[in-house]
Amino acid sequence: MRIPGTTQIAPTTVRRRVLAAVFLVGALVALAAGPAAAQGNGDGVRDKLSDRRIGVGDVFVAKGESLDTAVAAIDGNATVDGATTKNVFVVSGDAIVSGHVGGSVVVIDGNARISGTVDEDVVALGGRAIIADGAVVRGDVQSSKEPRVSSGAKVRGEVNEIDVTGMFTALGFSLLGFFWLAVSVSTAVLGAVLLALFGRAFDTAATTSRTAPGKSIAWGLLVAVGLPLIAVAASFSIVGLPLGLGTAGALGVIGALGYLTSALCLGRLMIKAPRNIFGAFFAGWAILRVLALLPGLGVLVWAGASIWGVGALAVAAWRASRGPAVSTTPGSDAASSEPAMSEPAASGSTPTTAVATKTETKPVATKAVKKATTAAPKAEKPEKA
Repeated sequence: MRIPGTTQIAPTTVRRRVLAAVFLVGALVALAAGPAAAQGNGDGVRDKLSDRRIGVGDVFVAKGESLDTAVAAIDGNATVDGATTKNVFVVSGDAIVSGHVGGSVVVIDGNARISGTVDEDVVALGGRAIIADGAVVRGDVQSSKEPRVSSGAKVRGEVNEIDVTGMFTALGFSLLGFFWLAVSVSTAVLGAVLLALFGRAFDTAATTSRTAPGKSIAWGLLVAVGLPLIAVAASFSIVGLPLGLGTAGALGVIGALGYLTSALCLGRLMIKAPRNIFGAFFAGWAILRVLALLPGLGVLVWAGASIWGVGALAVAAWRASRGPAVSTTPGSDAASSEPAMSEPAASGSTPTTAVATKTETKPVATKAVKKATTAAPKAEKPEKA
């Protein structure tokens, strides 16, 4: 419903203006590369900033005008009846060239209509390149829709239809491949360094992840959920903002440590301890990096391995902080009885029996002690007589 006295903006116009704002930055950079002044004639340098053609809406270069800078039109057409030595950029509009363009003509979301001369390429993304009779293009002609080149036109380069979807798909796969390679190299180097410095600690954590998988997962989830909550809560106050930022920054490091621990744990399933820890790590690391290549599973594999490894590190650190547990095995009772076994040897009654029973098991040692204690009173009776 339109309100009287107001102007209603169509969604297409909004989209074009957003795209135009994004492209404006690139156009300004391109224009900055152009000369800010013209050639000197001995009396100084004449400023040519007024010769620039850039604007939101239609832009014109009249017949007889000769510019030494780029031309850019956003949400409008760029008409070049004169000449420019630089490029012509158009967003959400058409480029209409009947004069001379010394650079390229690039159009986004529009058509490129050429009836004059273009020294370099003509590119139309989201539109069509139309080369009329008598036109001269000394570069390539490319457009998203099939280009139309009249029989009387001259194109020295190639005439191609651009597959925009395929182009962006290839770009996406290239970026993902680069990211995978960067993560692989960084985790391999980091893992090798950490194992060289703290190999025993990581091996203990890897063992914990196998012997206590439930506790490892529970602690990993607690850390994965708790630390972000702490970071967010602390960021609401000025005093806690450094803590929140530091905690948020530490999440990546903690996740990487957990990932490396999980890699070592997987490797230890194939290469048992205490054999080569580096071989075990790289075996598990290779499994995780191959799983990361599966579409849609890379992020899940990273998250799962990080949570599992972080939990194992937490459980191992907790157990280490409590110290070694007091042994309650029968061997400890035998060890505690050794001082009592040495007393008969001090009295001189049965030294050989006491020494021999130190290497025996608990039942034999107990019998020897009883014999030694009963032999002592018998030795005292002749002294009283």
